[in-house]
Amino acid sequence: MPGHSKNYKNLIFSFITIIIFLLFTELAFRLVLALNGFPFLMPKEVLFAREYGDSFKQIRGESITQHDDYQDILILGGSVVSPDWSGMEKRLKDSLSKRLKTDKIRIFNVAFPGHTSLDNDIKYRILHEKGYSFDLVLYYEAINENRANNISPVEFKPDYSHFKWYDQIYRIQKHPELNFTVIPYVFDYILSKVDNVIHKKTFLSIGDVRDKTLLKYGSDIKTAKSYERNLSGIISLSKQYHEPLLLMSYAYYLPPDYQLTGGQEDKKYYADCKYSCSINIWGKPENIRKGIEAHNLIIRKLVQQYPELYYLDIQKIIQGNQNYFCDICHFSEEGAQLYAKTLADFLIEKKLVH
Repeated sequence: MPGHSKNYKNLIFSFITIIIFLLFTELAFRLVLALNGFPFLMPKEVLFAREYGDSFKQIRGESITQHDDYQDILILGGSVVSPDWSGMEKRLKDSLSKRLKTDKIRIFNVAFPGHTSLDNDIKYRILHEKGYSFDLVLYYEAINENRANNISPVEFKPDYSHFKWYDQIYRIQKHPELNFTVIPYVFDYILSKVDNVIHKKTFLSIGDVRDKTLLKYGSDIKTAKSYERNLSGIISLSKQYHEPLLLMSYAYYLPPDYQLTGGQEDKKYYADCKYSCSINIWGKPENIRKGIEAHNLIIRKLVQQYPELYYLDIQKIIQGNQNYFCDICHFSEEGAQLYAKTLADFLIEKKLVH
C-alpha cells in the first residue's frame, strides 16, 4: 500500500507540474502575441483589432442595427472610396442629408487602401459576427485584385494565399480555439515559418509588385474566378441578413496615346492632385486594364444572375475624362464630386434612402 500511495503522489505531482508548465507557456505566448497586436484576453479578436483595425475605426463603439431610426449605410472597397483618400462617406452623407432634409443617415466606411474583394468579404463577415447590421451596403473595388496576377500560374493560389497577408489571415482563421489557448496557433506559426524557409516559398507583397520579373505573368487574369467567388460571398451574406447591396462598375483612365511608366512624367496626363499612385504598384498598364475589364464583366454577370441586386454603371458615367482622375483610378476633386452626386442621385431615385 505505501508503494501505491507513493505512485499516486508522484502522478499527482507530475500532473500539477504539467498544468503549471502549460499555464506558464500559455501566459508567455500570450504576452508575446500581445506585443504583436493580439488582444491578450481575446486573441481571436486580432482580425478586428489589428489586421483590419484601421478599417473599423469608424465603427468601434457604435450601435449599428436595422432596428432603429437611423439609415445605416456600409461602404466596402479600396482606397478610391476610403476615408483618407476621398472621404466618400462625408461627401455622400452631406449630399443625402441636405437633399432629403434628414439627420438620420449614418455612413460607415470600411474601405481601405490595397484591399481586394477578399478583404471586403472577410470584413463584411467580421462585422456580422460582431453583431452589426446595415440598411444598405455599397461595393466599389476592382483594381487591387490585379496584384495577385503577377505570379506564375503554378504559384498562383485562388484563395490568394500566395500573399503573406492572406496566408497569415487564414492561419488565424483556422484556429477557433485562440481565445481558449494560443499554444496550437504559435506552434503552427513557427512550423509554417520553417516550412517557408525549407521550401523557399514565393510570396507577393500586398502593397506593390516588388519583384519586377513577375510582371510578365500579369497578362493572365487568374483572379477572375476568385473575384467572382468573393463577390458571391458578399452577395450571399447580404441576402442572409436582408441588406440591400449595390454593386458598381469600376472606372479608370489610361491615356490613349501614351504608355504610363510610373514616373513623374505620368502626372501631366491626369488632373493636378496633391496625391497620386504610380501605375507600377499594380503591374503593367495593359494588364491592369485587362484585369479591371474582366472584373467589371463579372460584376455585370452577377447583377444579371441576382435580380435583387442594385447596379450603378460608374464606369460609363466617369470613365474617359482625365480631369476626373489623379492617376489610373483615384478620383480628383472634380471626379469625387461627380461620383458622390451620381451615387446620391441613384440612391434617392431607387428609394434606397429616404
